[in-house]
Amino acid sequence: TPPTSKMITATVDGGQSIRIFSGESCDYDTLVCVARQSSVQTFPAYANVQYRFLISQRYFEAGSEFTIEIKDYEVPANDGCDSPAVVQSLPFVANGTTVGSLPNFKAAPQSFDTCTCCNWYGARDANDVFYSYTPPTSKMITATVDGGQSIRVFSGDSCEYDELQCLAR
Repeated sequence: TPPTSKMITATVDGGQSIRIFSGESCDYDTLVCVARQSSVQTFPAYANVQYRFLISQRYFEAGSEFTIEIKDYEVPANDGCDSPAVVQSLPFVANGTTVGSLPNFKAAPQSFDTCTCCNWYGARDANDVFYSYTPPTSKMITATVDGGQSIRVFSGDSCEYDELQCLAR
């Protein structure tokens, strides 16, 4: 049960697989599958939620020994829409990471996934970080990102999903 929300990676070796569930009891009707069967799972672990790790042999064979490793990642300071890294002036270049970032749009309505701006790889489940810029005068801006990441540009003074306006994807 993590005290703060973080990204977690659980790894198991020895020919075993791991499944991750959340829930307060072991009643199969109430357990929620967080991650499917695999030897490595990375998932957002939300504060004060209990997680259970089921380790099992992949095939119908005799059991074997294994090692499990569970680690967490630091959440970047600019993980949330309400705490972006502020771009003071242009040109601007920065090295960043989405490692450890949480999927901030997880609570967004299902329709958020299908809006024109956000129909990329599971918008609500994507790990993301935020930057903000307020130009002193009106101008055209080009924003690029590398490292296999995608960029979306929103405008608005609020981080409410229904108040964000998508400008580019």
